[in-house]
Amino acid sequence: MQKRYLALVRGWPAATGEIDQPLARDPELPSAGQERLEAVTRYRRLACFEWPFSVDGRHPCARYALVEAEPLSGRRHQIRRHFKHIAHPLVGDTTHGKGAHNRAVAQWLGVSRLWLHAQRVELPTASGPLRIEAPAGEEWQALLPSRQCKPGTSPS
Repeated sequence: MQKRYLALVRGWPAATGEIDQPLARDPELPSAGQERLEAVTRYRRLACFEWPFSVDGRHPCARYALVEAEPLSGRRHQIRRHFKHIAHPLVGDTTHGKGAHNRAVAQWLGVSRLWLHAQRVELPTASGPLRIEAPAGEEWQALLPSRQCKPGTSPS
C-alpha cells in the first residue's frame, strides 16, 4: 500500500528527508515499556511561508512549510508523531503540536483544523493497483505551490 499526504508544518524542514524513528505501538499510552515498531516517513518540502505575526517573542514573524509526506509503514498517527520528532509539528495538531501556533495560523488563514490531507492511496489488487485520489479542499488552495504566498502577505 502506498499513501501520500499534504501537511502544513511549523518551521522550514530540509527540502527532502526521511524520518526513520521507531514508534511505540499505542500513542495513547506512555511510551515507556512499550515495544517500538519500525516506522519510516519520507517527505518533500513543496513551499515555504513566512507570515508577519509573532508566536514567539524571539522572532518577529512565523515560518511554516507545506510538505508532501509518504509513510512507508503504517503506524498510528505516524506522520504527526514523526514531524513532532524532527521539531516540525503539524499545524492544528492539538496532541503533538503547539497551541500558540495552531491558534495563530487559524486566525491568519481563517480556518481552524488539523492541516493534514490524504492526497492519494494506492492499494494492490489482483487486477493491478487501485489508486484513489482526493484533491485538496478549497482551504488548501492558498498553500499550494502554484499559488504560493510571498513572505509577509496574506494567503487569501
